[in-house]
Amino acid sequence: GWGGKSLTPRQEYRNRQALLNKVNNSWVKGVLEKTLYNQVLIELGLEEHADAVVSPCNMELETTEATQKSLPKGTKVISIFDQLGEGRTLLILGEPGSGKTTSLLELTRDLLNRSEQGLDYRIPVVFNLSSWAGKKQTIADWLVAELNSKYQVPKQIGQDWVEKQELLPLLDGLDEVNAERRDSCVAALNNFNQNSAPEMVVCSRIKDYSALSNRLNFQSAIYLKSLTQEQVVHYLDNIKADLTGLRALIEEDRALQELAKSPLMLNIMVLAYEGVAVEELPKTEVVEEQRKKLFDAYIERMFNRPNRSKGEQRYSEFQTKHWLSWLAQRMLQE
Repeated sequence: GWGGKSLTPRQEYRNRQALLNKVNNSWVKGVLEKTLYNQVLIELGLEEHADAVVSPCNMELETTEATQKSLPKGTKVISIFDQLGEGRTLLILGEPGSGKTTSLLELTRDLLNRSEQGLDYRIPVVFNLSSWAGKKQTIADWLVAELNSKYQVPKQIGQDWVEKQELLPLLDGLDEVNAERRDSCVAALNNFNQNSAPEMVVCSRIKDYSALSNRLNFQSAIYLKSLTQEQVVHYLDNIKADLTGLRALIEEDRALQELAKSPLMLNIMVLAYEGVAVEELPKTEVVEEQRKKLFDAYIERMFNRPNRSKGEQRYSEFQTKHWLSWLAQRMLQE
């Protein structure tokens, strides 16, 4: 159990380890290690090597002095975070599919490793801002409620951790907060930052963040830039899979080039078009049309991939598409 109000150092240590373990299982093993990038490696039997990483490799740093600088290729988010010093606050911005959540979870993994070795006393915990209830709820109260509902931490212990600044909240999805509440959420985060002096990271789509009247009073922001054409070609050249058709088409198809700027879309292309000859690939100048054809091909490939055991298929293709469509509609409504 989590122990009562007056905890011995041993109980405190066990509580801390229990939360670190839950964050690791939920987010690092449960999400980060199952990202599409890792699926590409698994599906194609690839070995991970730095040159072929389609996670964001173009990052731009903006500090409170509003100076911008491009960061060297391969810069890790944790090294940027470390440079900010005590009371670090960082905003991660990017386009959809640019790798914001992946970057946040890679930072989580690196921070967890330190915490587990006792090198950093703060406990890194991932939360999604979409569940924030609105301005009647302070960020501190929301964190205690989230610790309780998502990580089963008793409220008394959660409150103690928040008050003693023992948490390092990693907050994803500012853009997923209800549009009318988004400015209030930024104000609530600034209030929490000012009065609780925590260390904190927030993620948002850049378009949604730019549209807000309020800004986060954070030390720094990193912007995950789109992939360049050179990076796309370099990545495809480094994959030891049959991508001759895709490589040929991407040289001339503007719509495909536009889609490939997103690491997410590029990963989907690799899975969908591996082994497909250039004559069989869809050609169009319209980005939306190309995106639709890409998703159709990807879905088809996922249903028919060779390592998908037929015995494990609990649902037919028709049932799967039906319920995924239903789920998407409900999510839009909510």
